Amino acid sequence: RLDLTLDNVEVRATFALSWNLLDERHRRTFRLLAPFGGRRFGVEAYCAVAEEEQWDGLDRLDLLVSLSLLGADGTRAYRQHALLADFASEKLVAAGDATEAKTRLVNYTLSFAEQHQQDYEALQLERGD
Repeated sequence: RLDLTLDNVEVRATFALSWNLLDERHRRTFRLLAPFGGRRFGVEAYCAVAEEEQWDGLDRLDLLVSLSLLGADGTRAYRQHALLADFASEKLVAAGDATEAKTRLVNYTLSFAEQHQQDYEALQLERGD
């Protein structure tokens, strides 16, 4: 999908312009959004994947929101456009961190499900629909 061309501009090339403007911390943040695959996620889930403190993760995510590389719904939940998620996935694979990041997301999800197994509202929100 990233090879699509819109008005003679390749989507990947457009995303690369924004990518090149990010510092390394924010590039890492962007890459680590890949395991969510464009699904809704909370700051806690991101911080588990990134192995960051919540306030650091929140600051990084909010910067990506301000750059339109990530969407926020006002409840500390985020969602990345599917094409941006594809681009993030390419960057994560290239960095060699894909397996570890996905494993951290699986571990977070399992832990969350175990802790909230009777809280169906929390489980529904965390599900990422």
